Amino acid sequence: MAEKPHFRTHERRPVRLPASLRKEDGAQLQGLVVDLSLAGAGLELIDPLEPGTQLVVEITSPTLWDPLPLRGRVVWFRQEQPRKPGRAGIQFVLDDSPQLFALFEVLAAHAYE
Repeated sequence: MAEKPHFRTHERRPVRLPASLRKEDGAQLQGLVVDLSLAGAGLELIDPLEPGTQLVVEITSPTLWDPLPLRGRVVWFRQEQPRKPGRAGIQFVLDDSPQLFALFEVLAAHAYE
């Protein structure tokens, strides 16, 4: 049986934004947001993440005064080689209107780069 194509409700926009990740256990990780949407983000990072891990992603953007904290969970993680950056898919849990509006503004600003 043929595999179904992946469907995204919100288009991801390519970006290159630094991010800090804070896991539920307090562990801090550094990464790079490589694509972003209102629903989630794709990250590059060295440290592996388990799918289902709850975390806060703080995105740093030149269009914001402070980093934007977004709650989310890891949907998938792939790392081809140890000690080389892997890729993670994060699904956001947005329950705060100011955060959603700030994310929308970041996406709008990157539409013209």
